[in-house]
Formats: sequence, structure tokens, C-alpha cells
Amino acid sequence: MKMLILINPIAGGGRALKLLPKVKAWLPQSGHDFEFLIAESRDQLIAEAKSASDNGFEAILAMGGDGTVHDILPTLSPDGPALGIIPCGRGEDFSRNLCLPGCLRDVCAGYAEPAIREIDIATVNGVPFHSIAGVGFDGLVSRLTRDGSCRLHGTICYILYLVKALFIFKPVDLRIELDGRVIEDRFMMAAAANAPCYGGGMRMAPDALMDDGLLDVVMIRKMAIPRLLMQFPKVYTGRHVTVKDVSVERTNCVSISSEQELEMYADGEYMGKLPVKVEVGSRKIKVLLPGGCK
Repeated sequence: MKMLILINPIAGGGRALKLLPKVKAWLPQSGHDFEFLIAESRDQLIAEAKSASDNGFEAILAMGGDGTVHDILPTLSPDGPALGIIPCGRGEDFSRNLCLPGCLRDVCAGYAEPAIREIDIATVNGVPFHSIAGVGFDGLVSRLTRDGSCRLHGTICYILYLVKALFIFKPVDLRIELDGRVIEDRFMMAAAANAPCYGGGMRMAPDALMDDGLLDVVMIRKMAIPRLLMQFPKVYTGRHVTVKDVSVERTNCVSISSEQELEMYADGEYMGKLPVKVEVGSRKIKVLLPGGCK
């Protein structure tokens, strides 16, 4: 199989470049034709992914993190190269949602006999994302994380900015439309999930699947900050969905609006201001998984 190893040199604060010599040694030495390319800019990263099929590549191995995958999603299609990941970012939720091994050496070795799987790609107002889109408290945390300068592990950075957000966040008024119903209330947040994890391992939608054509819409209604802090650790096991103020609906399309000026983020990236329509089911891509993954 001819594979393009597309390297994002700024992923993980430069971690991808530092790991490149090891990755070259760990990838299988036979059975595949690997070509390595270090993108000099985001535009080049996207352009190379877009032209991969024309250049004869059957797969793209993105060497980076969630942001790298998010950037090249618009270039992918079910008929084009399969997308694999060599996780070198901070949060690494895309690889976590695909259940890749936690050891990078095992990931690389697993590409000796890869498997191909088809997954859904969700969209916010037509713009694709791979994992979870959210508005409200988590949107504020995503903005603080994006604009901040933390260079620690993704989970630690997220928690640091989460604590900062607690001091400035106020519950938001949302109108959520799904399956012909309208839900209006004050919320801490609402998230449309195509996958279980985001924020460096938080299981916001523990039962979400990437190949069922559905979104898990997680809604957390207004609660006092002390109660939020008390319940927050449950998000790492997914047990927060059993809390009284949390509800989950499953649908293929949800519209979210507000009279307030609010932003939505997905995969840690800015997706635009409300109103938004989040959809899944009409767009799919192929992913390349290390041998042993399903």
C-alpha cells in the first residue's frame, strides 16, 4: 500500500517533529511504500491531503493531533485515500475514539497489517468535524484553550482552562430543535457528539458511535458551580449522564440557536456563531486502523 505520511511540524508543540526519527524506525520496513512530507503551513497540509489521491496514495497517515485531522477532513471522501493517524498531538481524542493503542510504537507496528473501516463525519453548518461539537461552558473552555499558551498534556491544559472558565462563565439560554421537538432552557452546555471523547479523554458521550449515522446530543442544564465541580469528575468515566440535570437525545440532526451571541467549537476548533445545524449520516470517510483494532 502506498501511504503518505503527512507531518504537521507544530502538532503537540513540535512533538511530531521530535518523534519523526522514531516513527520512521517503528513503521514496518516491508509491505508498504511510505513517503514522508513535512507541511510548511496549514495551507500546504490541506493541499497535500487534497492531492494525495491524484498522486497515487491509497492512505494518508496524519502525523499530528485532533487539529491536524480536523484540517484535512474536508479533503476526504469514501472514494479517496483512507485516513490513518500517528498521534503526536496533545489531546489525541480522534485516536482514542478509534480505540488505537496507547503506545505510539504499537500504533506504528500495527500498520504492517492495517484494517479499513468506514466512519461517519458530522458537520456544523456544512463544515465537517470528527468528534464532538459543543456550545456553552465547553465552548468557552475551548476558546480559552485555543487562545492560551499552555504547552502541557492536553488533559492538563483543558483542566487548567476549565478552572479559569468557572470564574467567568454564566449559564446560557438555548433553543434546541431535534426530531420535531423544541427544548428551551438555561444550560451549562450542549454538545452534539459523533464520538465518545473530547477534551483530552473526557467521555462526554460515552455511548456515541462513529458509524451509526446518529449524534448523541448531551444537554447539561443550569446548575450551581459547586454542584458542577462535584459532578465534573464523572465525565472521565461517562457516569455524568446519570446525573439529574443531564439528558441525552439521539438524532441525526439538531439545530441550536440563542438570542445571546454564542460560539460553537468542535474538535477544539472554532466552527462559528449560533444558530447552527449539526448533522450526520450523509458523509463518510475510510479510516486506516493498525492491525488488531476494530
